Amino acid sequence: MALILRVTYTLQVRYTPFFQTLGLDAKFYDQWAHEIAMGQSDEGAFFMSPLYSYFLAAIYQLFGRNPLLVRMIQAALGSASAVLAYVIGRDVFDRKTGVLAGLLTACYGALIFYDGSILMTPLLVFLSLLALAAIVRADDTGRPIYYVAGGLALGLAAIGRAAALVPAAAAVLW
Repeated sequence: MALILRVTYTLQVRYTPFFQTLGLDAKFYDQWAHEIAMGQSDEGAFFMSPLYSYFLAAIYQLFGRNPLLVRMIQAALGSASAVLAYVIGRDVFDRKTGVLAGLLTACYGALIFYDGSILMTPLLVFLSLLALAAIVRADDTGRPIYYVAGGLALGLAAIGRAAALVPAAAAVLW
């Protein structure tokens, strides 16, 4: 359901000026990603967090500079976020709570909107939920691989937005 909602939204807005014209941040990320993909990126200090631009650059190198494809990949990430919300709710509480968390994440309008935008939000939501799911699983199983996965996901999220380090401190205390 999450994927259907996101793909439907993206296809409905693809001929609107909102879709065709990138806003300030989106334009910056797109241009920076294009430069990275072409090997022309300046290796100086970062004005904005580099994670999303490198994410876009990887897509551009693999598939070309295609805003519709980026949005479809983000729709898949948003759908995976709904699954992760389900898993977290199920593992922390019960199956019913997991289903509710997954449905709310799948249907939440702001997330659908951002998944259809050229912005960092879908990637950060996914990484944050992935980190939390891994940490919950590590707490349940005690397997080190889940601690490593949670730490990697939080580290990547911190490259995208430094505020992700706040939950990292809470995770260490947990």
